[in-house]
Amino acid sequence: MILEQGNIYHLYNQGNNRGLIFFSKENYQYFLRKIAEHILPFADFLAWCLMPNHFHLMIAIQKKNDLYQLNNSIAVMLRSYTRAINIQEKRTGALFLEGTKAEFLDSIESGKLKRENRLE
Repeated sequence: MILEQGNIYHLYNQGNNRGLIFFSKENYQYFLRKIAEHILPFADFLAWCLMPNHFHLMIAIQKKNDLYQLNNSIAVMLRSYTRAINIQEKRTGALFLEGTKAEFLDSIESGKLKRENRLE
């Protein structure tokens, strides 16, 4: 995933086999805490949407940090969330589809965001 300073991105992923990734209200809260811990040191949040089987995050990379570290931090966040859910639900294996997507949002024109796909 290539994330560059000064750009806005739509990050998203879904449950493996379209399965649930949030099983309770507490899971949503825990995921938001994980986001704060792992992404906020590198980026500002503009919006987020957490659905039972997928998530969307809109972030602005504005802080001067090692962007490789941000990419790694996103992966660590998803792995640690997966471990917690696997323990809670007494399950094993992947919770998310492989490869979180990052869509570069280029500019706002006529009320619509112009998009350019940049996948990991």
